Amino acid sequence: MSHTLSPKFELLTQQESEDFLKDYDLRKSQLHNIYSTDPSSLYYYAKKGQIFRIIRNSKASGKSIAYRIVSN
Repeated sequence: MSHTLSPKFELLTQQESEDFLKDYDLRKSQLHNIYSTDPSSLYYYAKKGQIFRIIRNSKASGKSIAYRIVSN
């Protein structure tokens, strides 16, 4: 998880998840999935339904942010 080419993963709290979904008028079913068996999910002990914020470096914009929901 600390490798320089690995994107930064942040597991959102319950309140942050609710705020994110409300701010962008989204449902959990509209988010892309990340499996509970993914190495990053295992590293953070993520449970089904929790949301990850993934921050990647981008040449065009400086950084790119994506959100994924943990599924089985």
